[in-house]
Amino acid sequence: MHERLYKKGVDGLILVCNGAGGHAGTLNPFAFIAAVKEFWDGITILAGSISSGNDILAAEILGADLAYMGTRFIATSESFASKEYHEMLIESTLEDLVYTDAFSGVNANYLIPSIKRAGLDPDQLQKKGSVDFSEMNHSDSKAWRDIWSAGQGVGVTGQR
Repeated sequence: MHERLYKKGVDGLILVCNGAGGHAGTLNPFAFIAAVKEFWDGITILAGSISSGNDILAAEILGADLAYMGTRFIATSESFASKEYHEMLIESTLEDLVYTDAFSGVNANYLIPSIKRAGLDPDQLQKKGSVDFSEMNHSDSKAWRDIWSAGQGVGVTGQR
């Protein structure tokens, strides 16, 4: 698929790897960036579990031009995320994530405490099987408004 994008004239590629938050990938960054570098010499941005300077350095060593941080920045005071979301990110760890397609049909890592707070049982979520953003509601809760995503770097968001 990425080779088709290359042929369409894109300026860069964001490689969303295993460990990313909302709409996470499943590929390991070592394998993914190596495969992409076989046909791509343009700008490459690596995403997924990047939460520290060491992670950025590792992405650079793998061959990425840039690194993409999500969860770490959602947990900052400058973020527009709600206070509750911010606090949940600070308090959560890897064990507080579930990888599911139950909310949009696209797999993502979601915070289990937000799922429980919405009145849902994280162990009883039904797979959606197809992408359908029109029906992302479970009861009166909505993904991203009430049920929050986070990357696997969530365990270090509270560290300074």
